[in-house]
Amino acid sequence: MPKNRSKFAKELNKFTINAIGTAVFNKAQELVPEGGSGNLKRSGTISFDSKGFKITYSAPYAKQVHDGDEGPLPQYIQKPKDHDRTYRNPIKRGEYKGATSRPVSYPNGRDFGSKRVVQWDGSPRGWYTTDTPREGSRWIQKAWDAYVQGLSRKERKFLMKLGIDLSSKFDFS
Repeated sequence: MPKNRSKFAKELNKFTINAIGTAVFNKAQELVPEGGSGNLKRSGTISFDSKGFKITYSAPYAKQVHDGDEGPLPQYIQKPKDHDRTYRNPIKRGEYKGATSRPVSYPNGRDFGSKRVVQWDGSPRGWYTTDTPREGSRWIQKAWDAYVQGLSRKERKFLMKLGIDLSSKFDFS
């Protein structure tokens, strides 16, 4: 009889971990920022082992969106090609006075300092710069917190008896 109990306990633990992991992952998928392409949401996966579950987002920018920008932003130097800049009205002074365009060249690049370049459909040119670090969304932790808050006292007690730490914090690695 002890072997059956041990086997039953392992199966119950596995079932519980699968149920919890699936619930947290589904909530995380609801909370993940979709952006314009939805690639971040589509990159989400969940895997299970005997000790727990692992939620992974494989998009290259997932960690930055989840955790936010850490510390000062790096210096950004844009390297645009030489081009002509066109103006609506004639240029009023200087070498190109009266013309509606002039050549533009940045041989050493255009230095934006520690500003972050952001693409945005609402901007007239499709991008803008900002010196404000991105705040993290932490959608996986929010999903876990929502799951734990939805548990009854009995369910919490049961999970703690199974050895599941309800005070866990999720970090991107």
